[in-house]
Amino acid sequence: EVIATVGGKHSIFNILMTLVNPADEVIIPAPYWVTFPQVVHLCGGRPVTLRTVSEEGFKVTLDSVSRHLTKRTRVLILNSPCNPTGAVIPKAEFLRICELAAQHDVYVLSDECYQRFLYDGGAPYTAAAVPEELRHRVVVSGSLSKTYAMTGWRLGYTIGPAELIGQIAKVQGHETSNPCSIAQAAAIEALTGPQESAQKMIQEYQRRRDFLVPALNGLPGIRCFKPEGAFYVYPDIRGCLKGEMRTSDDFAARLLREAHVALTPGSGFGVDGFVRISYAAAYSALEEAVRRLGEFLRKL
Repeated sequence: EVIATVGGKHSIFNILMTLVNPADEVIIPAPYWVTFPQVVHLCGGRPVTLRTVSEEGFKVTLDSVSRHLTKRTRVLILNSPCNPTGAVIPKAEFLRICELAAQHDVYVLSDECYQRFLYDGGAPYTAAAVPEELRHRVVVSGSLSKTYAMTGWRLGYTIGPAELIGQIAKVQGHETSNPCSIAQAAAIEALTGPQESAQKMIQEYQRRRDFLVPALNGLPGIRCFKPEGAFYVYPDIRGCLKGEMRTSDDFAARLLREAHVALTPGSGFGVDGFVRISYAAAYSALEEAVRRLGEFLRKL
C-alpha cells in the first residue's frame, strides 16, 4: 500500500509517530540526517546511535546492527544512499539486515530519497522489493525532491504493509489531510514522462564528485572518502583543527568568515570532526570553493 505525503520529512514523521511509543528505541546509524533523532524525540522514543566510520566507508553492517538490538528496539532507520556521507549499503547486506530485523519484530524504515543517485554503475534497489515474508516489517519513505528537482513542491510517499499504511492515514488525516493536488499532478508527469534529464543530472553529479574528492584529498589536513551515492562528500577535517578551532562548527564559522565558503558542520549529523559539502552546486563554484579552501588551510 502507498500513501502520498507532504515531502519525505512528513513521511518519516508519520511513520515514526505511528510506530514509536514512549521508551521505544530507534536505531539510527551515524552520521545521520539531522531530522531522524529529532522526530524520535518528538514521539517520546529513544534514539540509539550506531556509529559508522570513514575507514570502512561509513557502511552499516549486519554485525553492527545486531550489536545494537535490544528488547526495546522498535525501528531501525536505514538511509542508503546516505545523507550526509553518500555511503551505500550493498543490496545483499541490506537484505540480511532486513531478515535480522524481522526475526526480532523490528521495523526497517528505509529512507530512499537518494535511491537513484548511484555512481560507477551502481544499480538502484528498493526495500519495497524484499521477499514477501519480510514485507510486514519493512516501510519505505521516498521523495520526488531530489530525482526530479521538486524540492519546493513538497511531495513524498510511504510504502508499507496495508495495516500500517491504514494507521498512518489516520495520523495524516489529522495533520495535513492530503498533499497539494497540483503537486500530485506534477509528480505524475515527472514519474511517467521522459527520464533522460534525471539520468543526465546523475551523470553530471558523478563528474563533480570525481573532481571534488581528489581535490579535497590534495589539501593539507583533509581526508575524503569517495561516496558511492547521493550528492555529498563528508571529509574528515580533524587534521585541520588546531588552536581555538576545535570543532567542525568552529571550522565552518571561520571558513565562512575568512574565505566566504559555506559548508555544513558535522556536529549536526551526529559525528564531529567532519563537514558536509554538496556537489549539487555548479562545477565552477566547486572549483572556486576548493581554491579558497586551499588558501585558507595553508594560512593556518
